[in-house]
This record gives sequence, C-alpha cells and structure tokens, in this order.
Amino acid sequence: MADYFDAAGFVILPITAQHALADVEPVPPTRDPFDRLLRAQCAVEGRSLITLDGALRDHRLAAPLS
Repeated sequence: MADYFDAAGFVILPITAQHALADVEPVPPTRDPFDRLLRAQCAVEGRSLITLDGALRDHRLAAPLS
C-alpha cells in the first residue's frame, strides 16, 4: 500500500507536537478533534487538504475537488 501512495505522489504525514499545538482559524465546523488536526497539519506543512467531507470541504486549507 505504501508503494501505491509513493507512486501517486502522496505523502503520509506523521502527527507531531507542532501539529497538535497549532492554531487553526477558522475552527472546523465539526466537533471532531481529528478534523482540527488534519487542518493543523495542512497549515503547518503548507499543504492542502483533499477531502470529500462536506464539513471540511469549504475550509480555506481544503483543495477543491470537481
């Protein structure tokens, strides 16, 4: 499975203390702390979140999907 992600150009990010402590604005509309962590990882790493989750899709760190 890891080979598939490598071949597709995806990077699996570890969760770090910097991610856990990062401020994310605006706060996710969900109450799921994992959603906040995903957004924090994107902010810290300068990445976009690719998701089909409607609750996360409209955040400024989410990449638009068509």
